[in-house]
Amino acid sequence: MLEKNDLEKANLSEMMIVDEKNGAPKTEREDVVEELHDIKIKDPYRWLEEESEETEEWTEKQNEYTETILDDSILETLGPHLEQVVKHEEYAAPVAKGERYFQLLSESEEDQRKLVVREEPEDGYDVLADPNEFEAVVSLNWFVPSSGGDHVVYGTTEGGTEHYDLTVLDVEKNTEVLTIPDVGRCNEAAVAWLEDGFYYQRTDTEDQLDKELRYVDLEGEDELITADIPQKRWPVVFTDDETDTTLVGISELGGETELYLLKDELTRILPELEASVKPLLHRERCYLLTDHETSRWKVLSCPIEELENITVDELDTALPETEKVLMDMVPAKDRLVVHGLKDAVSTISIHSLDGEHLKDVDLPLVGIPRGELTGNDERREAYSIIHSFDRPSEVIQIDADSSRWRSIGSVDISGGLPDLTVEKIWVESTDGKEVPAFIAHRADIEPDNSPTVLYGYGGFRIPLTPDFSAVRLPFLKAGGVWVQACLRGGLEFGEEWHKAGMRQNKQQVFDDYLSVAEHLIKSGITSADELAAWGGSNGGLLVATALTQRPELFGGVICAVPLTDMLRFHKTLLGSTWTKEYGSPEDPKDFLWLKEYSPYHNIEERAYPPTLIRTAVGDTRVDPAHARKFAARLQYDQKGEDPICLWTETDTGHGLGKPTSLIIEQALYEFGFLFKHLDIGTRRLE
Repeated sequence: MLEKNDLEKANLSEMMIVDEKNGAPKTEREDVVEELHDIKIKDPYRWLEEESEETEEWTEKQNEYTETILDDSILETLGPHLEQVVKHEEYAAPVAKGERYFQLLSESEEDQRKLVVREEPEDGYDVLADPNEFEAVVSLNWFVPSSGGDHVVYGTTEGGTEHYDLTVLDVEKNTEVLTIPDVGRCNEAAVAWLEDGFYYQRTDTEDQLDKELRYVDLEGEDELITADIPQKRWPVVFTDDETDTTLVGISELGGETELYLLKDELTRILPELEASVKPLLHRERCYLLTDHETSRWKVLSCPIEELENITVDELDTALPETEKVLMDMVPAKDRLVVHGLKDAVSTISIHSLDGEHLKDVDLPLVGIPRGELTGNDERREAYSIIHSFDRPSEVIQIDADSSRWRSIGSVDISGGLPDLTVEKIWVESTDGKEVPAFIAHRADIEPDNSPTVLYGYGGFRIPLTPDFSAVRLPFLKAGGVWVQACLRGGLEFGEEWHKAGMRQNKQQVFDDYLSVAEHLIKSGITSADELAAWGGSNGGLLVATALTQRPELFGGVICAVPLTDMLRFHKTLLGSTWTKEYGSPEDPKDFLWLKEYSPYHNIEERAYPPTLIRTAVGDTRVDPAHARKFAARLQYDQKGEDPICLWTETDTGHGLGKPTSLIIEQALYEFGFLFKHLDIGTRRLE
C-alpha cells in the first residue's frame, strides 16, 4: 500500500488553472508526482478521483459544455426516429420450473422489464413484479424460481448501482413472503434454491469485495455459510433437490474455479482441476463444462454421489473438445442442449445425457446472448434468444427430439427495418493472424468512403457475435456502416484466443483493432475522417488506447464507461478483481506493460479527433474517475480544433437494467455527436 509520503506534491494550495480550449471548462491541475517502481508518474488530475463538491461542480460544467457541442437540429431530427425504433417489446428466454414458465419482458411502451409467469410458453401471462409501477428508477434484472416453481426470488436495484434488494414471492398467491434489503452486489449465479429456502450472496455496503454466502428459509431464518471468500473471487451456487446436493464454485473472473461440496461444511473437491468450470447437476449426474487441458472447452461428468472422492482422471468425458467453442449447456429432460461458437457465430446441438451427439439445430447467422439458453427438466425442449444485425431478437423454442426450432415471441420494430446486408470479412493483424469482423449496411449501397463505426471489446472471454440493437437503425438508414470486430481477448476461438489478448499480450488486442481500422480505410469502405471508434467498459479502454496510439485513424470517438488509468484501476470499486486479466500495477513486471499503454498516461500534446467520453454516477464497476481524468487531460493537451467532451449520466450505472427512456437519451447524444462530426446527413431520415 502506498503511503502519502510516497507522493511529491508542490504548491498544492496554488493549483494551476488551465486556460479554456475550444470552449471546454477550466480544470485545475495539481502538481502530483507518484513514484512507482522507481519511475515517477505525473497525475495532475488526482483530485478528480474524489466524490467532492468540487468534482460535482466540475462534472456539471462538463455536461453543460457537451450540450453546447451537440447540434440541436440534428438532435431534433434524430430523436423521434430513435424513439420510434427503440420503443419495442423486449424479451428474455423463458425459465421453466415445475409447471410454470417465468420470464422477463417489457411491452413497447414500458420503460423497464417486468417479471411474468405463464402456464405454457405462449399463454397469456400474469405479472409478478413490475418496476414500471415503482416510484424510483428501479430495475428488475434477474430472478431465480424454486425447483417446483412455487416460489421465486428476484433482485431489484435503484439507479443502476447493481446493489440489490431481494424479494421472495409465493407464485400461486402472487404475494410477498420475504424481503431482504441491502444485500449489495448479487446476481442469479449466486442464488440457488434447496428445499424451503435459498442460498445467496451478500456484500458489505462499504466494500463490495467483502462477501458472504448465506442461506435463508421462507420463515426468514438467515444463516451464514461462509465469509471466507477471497476478495478477487466470487461464489456461484448449484443445487439438486433430488440428491440434496449443494455445489459451490469460488471463481476468479476469467480464471480458475475452486469447487466445494457443502454438507456440514464446505469440502474442497477436484483440487487438481486447475481451470474454469461451469457445473450442471441433472438426473443424479454432475456435468462440468471446463477449459481443463483444452482451449475450446469440453464437458466432463460423473455421478453426483462420487463427487466427494473422485479425481479428475476418473471423470468421464461427455463432450470432447471440437472445432466449436462450447459456451453453455442446459438439460432438456433426458437430453443436453449445447450452445457453441464457430467462427464467432452461434450454433446449437442436441446430445444424449452421456454426451452422444444426436443432431444439430439448423440456425441462420445469429448470435445467442450470454445466459439466454434455458432448459426444461421435464420436457425435451429448450428456449433461447437469437438475433443478428438485421434480425431483431426472437424467443425460440427448441425441440430436442426433432432438432427443429420455432419462434414463440418476436420484436416488432415500428416502421420496419431497412433492408440490410451482413457479411463477414477477415483482416490480417500485426502478427499474421486473421481477425474476423462483421459488416452491416443498407443493401442498396456499396460502402465508399462511408461514415463507419468500428465497435470492439476484446477481453474477459466475452465473444462478440452477431447481435441486434435498435439504436443503430437510424445510423444505418442514413447510410452508415456498422463494423463489429472479433478481437483477441474474447472467446470467439477459445481460451488460446483469450490468452493472446490478456496481461502482457494486451497490446495485441489494440493491434487487432487498429488493423481492422486500417483495412476499412485502405479498402475504401471508409476514410479516416469518416471512421469512428466505439467501445464501452473494457471496450472503452480499447478505444481510449486506440485514440492515444493512432488518433489520425479516426474522425470521431465514443468512449463509454472506460478504464483509462491502468496504474490505479485496482484501487477502486471492482478494479482489483481484474488483475487476472490485466496484470497488477503492484507487480514490477506487470507495471511496465500497463504503463506502456495506459491511455491516461500516454496522452501527448497533439491533435485528437472529436471525442465523447461517457460515464455514469451510479457505476459501481468502473470508477467514473477514469472518464473524468481522461477527459481533463485530453482537453489540456488537445492541439487540434476538435472538441473533447465528457458526459456524466445520472439515475443509471454501468449499463445493466437501463430504462428505455435513458437508452434513447444515451443513443441520441452518442449518435448525435457522430452525425455532426462525421458529417452524416439526416435527410434520409426525414
